[in-house]
Amino acid sequence: MMNPVLKKNIHLRHFIIWVMFFLAKSDSELNFQEIQYIEKVAEHFKILKDNYLFILNKFQDEDDL
Repeated sequence: MMNPVLKKNIHLRHFIIWVMFFLAKSDSELNFQEIQYIEKVAEHFKILKDNYLFILNKFQDEDDL
């Protein structure tokens, strides 16, 4: 069951996913377990796959710079 505040606010759910990626990336590189866990949270939050992949790609592209 999702928190009523999260259920009503899609922006907050997306923000939480961004923060999770930011924190996972802050110690070094993203590893498979972190990505897998964040993906499960995004599924629970009912975030569209395209939106999740957009956020993921933003953090993966930084490695190429």
